Amino acid sequence: MTERQKEITDAVVKIIAHKGIQRLTVKNIAKNMNFTEAALYRHFSSKKDILLAILARFEELSENYEDLHKKFTNPLKKIEHFIQHRFKKFKQFPELAKVMFSEEIFQHDPDLSKGVLQIMQKHKLQLETIIKQGQKTGDIRNDIDAQTIFRIVIGSSRLLITQWSLNNFSFDIEVEGLSLWQNLKQIITNTNS
Repeated sequence: MTERQKEITDAVVKIIAHKGIQRLTVKNIAKNMNFTEAALYRHFSSKKDILLAILARFEELSENYEDLHKKFTNPLKKIEHFIQHRFKKFKQFPELAKVMFSEEIFQHDPDLSKGVLQIMQKHKLQLETIIKQGQKTGDIRNDIDAQTIFRIVIGSSRLLITQWSLNNFSFDIEVEGLSLWQNLKQIITNTNS
């Protein structure tokens, strides 16, 4: 993705977050970017391509899974960093949280919903792999299956992000996220080790 395409997708995210998907037109995007509709079409062939680029932009801002393994050996630390990194990025770009967790934007188009599903499945696979490693090492309880632990961790994080978004970003998502993680960690940590 070029720098100009990143600028356009970031502008589109802000339009959707503040005005809704209904107000997203090529004309409004071009006006917001201070260039012509023809100039916009030099960077994206359609509005749908811009929405697909938003998904790519989200992935670009997500924690690199390989870097996570290099930075940390403890599975609980890996999960904590994965979640806290997400909270940090959303704090820096709150409109992205509002758009990414607004399913109606992506659910009515097969290509867009497929893109969201691929991201979800990728993150699920990554975190479940970490959880299973933690269960093998005895750091994470193994009386609850990895998929359920994944859902507990991600579902709780997602709920917090949604509450933050609906409250107009009125609380510190990183502070609340760390508090949430501390409680989740107590729930998933193997107390027999």
